[in-house]
Amino acid sequence: MSEEVKVDLRRRATMDTPVKLKEACRFEAPRPLDIFVVFTIIKRYFNLWNGKDVFMYALVEIKGKQYKAEKDALLKVDLLDTEPGSALDIDSVLLISGDTVTVGDPYVRGARVSAVVESHERDKKIIVFKYKPKKDYRRTKGHRQGYSIIKIKDIVS
Repeated sequence: MSEEVKVDLRRRATMDTPVKLKEACRFEAPRPLDIFVVFTIIKRYFNLWNGKDVFMYALVEIKGKQYKAEKDALLKVDLLDTEPGSALDIDSVLLISGDTVTVGDPYVRGARVSAVVESHERDKKIIVFKYKPKKDYRRTKGHRQGYSIIKIKDIVS
């Protein structure tokens, strides 16, 4: 620290409010790492220590929504019109991460994710209630959203 800064800090430190001292120091704490980044790093090194392949994942787009696909992971996606047990190839891969990260523009060329449709299910019921005060208008309606569960088999880059 230079002498000029020390003098400046002493002069400002004599003020009553601690806010002025903070402004004098101009110290900003580093942002903590995102929890996803931390777990990704831990999982990658854990797999390397155990002699496994490098942790690999892909970001895929299914019916307009983006999902993170890992090998042998189960994904809950919007209802697909395929039979349970049938194979599914997803060509709309936005990003692949392994030894290196490959980002598509908009999709990665030659990359695909193969999956199997495990089952089709429906979510729990939600109640939609419409109400207008003082008009004797009340409507109750229920809704159950359908979804498919797919299992990721392989990621090919």
